[in-house]
This record gives sequence, structure tokens and C-alpha cells, in this order.
Amino acid sequence: MSEIILRRATASDEGNIFEWRNAAETRRYAFNPDAVAWEEHVRWFKDTLARTDRHLLIGELDSKPIGVLRYDVVNEVAEVSIYLVPGCGGRGLGTALLKEGNTWVARHLPQVTTLNARILQENVASRKSFAKAGYVESFGIFKYHIFSGTIIDGPKVKK
Repeated sequence: MSEIILRRATASDEGNIFEWRNAAETRRYAFNPDAVAWEEHVRWFKDTLARTDRHLLIGELDSKPIGVLRYDVVNEVAEVSIYLVPGCGGRGLGTALLKEGNTWVARHLPQVTTLNARILQENVASRKSFAKAGYVESFGIFKYHIFSGTIIDGPKVKK
């Protein structure tokens, strides 16, 4: 598989993120499964791009978008949210995107030492992806730890 590239979302991503977020396969396992109105999305998107405690990233493979990662940071903890672009599921891309996100956080958010994810119990594919990406479930929250900007990815250590 080619390397996944992460980039920050920009104003030009607004329409795509709206479509991807509102797709039935994305909403199926969202904590709020309702479709979002365009006006509400525009407000959320503008606010998200302006916030310094929220990082919205687009994952690309071979220059094509494959998924969205969002990190909401409070002190040393970031809550991660992920979804794949409709049609990109079932190929291991969720796990690969999460691993790339772990590395991105270690490089760009040095204050963050813990990544947390809340996942619906019935979202089996996502739970497996997080586990394969190194997250450990503890009391219903999937956690990933970063030590001094270093992440441990299988036998490799990345800085």
C-alpha cells in the first residue's frame, strides 16, 4: 500500500466533508446519526477551522481522500474521531489512517500524551481498527499513549 498523507482541512474541503459526514454509511455508527443541515455544517466547519484546540485532518492515498480525522485537545489529552470517505471501508484503511494520525499527533502536538476514542459497541469494524492501531480499551474508552513525542508502532519506534 502507498503511504497515507495527512493534511489539515481547508475551506475548499467544506463541501466534501459535508457530503461524507452525511452519507448513510458514515452516520450509521455516529453518536448523532442524524443528517446535518448545510447551515449547521457551515457554522461548525468555520468554527472548527478557527479553533486552536481542534485539528481536522484529511487522509489521502495516491492524492485521493480516504478519510477524516479530528482531534479535540484538552491539556494533554486528545479525543480522536474518524470516518472513512464512503466506499473506502473494508480495506484496512481505517487502521492505517489511525496509525498515521498517531504519528501526526506525536510530531505536531507535543503536549498530548493520551489519545482517547469513544466507539459505539455495535461498531465492530471501528473497534477492530483502533485495536490494530495500538489502542487499548479501558472502561469503554479506547486509549493510546504517546511518551515524550515517541510512539511505539509494533517493533518500530518513530519520533
